[in-house]
Amino acid sequence: MINAFTAGWQLALLQALRSGWTIIILVTVSLLLCWFSGRHAFAVWWLAFSGTLLISISVGLGNLPYRLLQPGPTTGRWSGLVSWVVWAIGALLLAVAPIFANTLPAIFLGPAGMLSGALVYLWVSHREPLKWTR
Repeated sequence: MINAFTAGWQLALLQALRSGWTIIILVTVSLLLCWFSGRHAFAVWWLAFSGTLLISISVGLGNLPYRLLQPGPTTGRWSGLVSWVVWAIGALLLAVAPIFANTLPAIFLGPAGMLSGALVYLWVSHREPLKWTR
């Protein structure tokens, strides 16, 4: 009984996080904090957001740095190459983001940007506009 309750609660939380309104609220609060903290805070948030989004997209395109190869349909050669290039650019952006974190709010905007990027990718993948890449 308790396991069913906790599993249902986790699924409901996941559905709430995947909704567009949660993303809009998180991005709005992050940008307001950036507005009060300055350009460096926005640079940290934007680099973390875009880096996470690019890495998520490259994994969705078929990049396999963190997955095991599974039998089944394989991705094309160009799709694999593009996914590795996109992954490298995203990793570079994530590596550069902490350089601009010189204030306390800017330090917290890095994880907020990464969470926003991951939630945007989950929302986009749920809507399936990238279906043409497979």
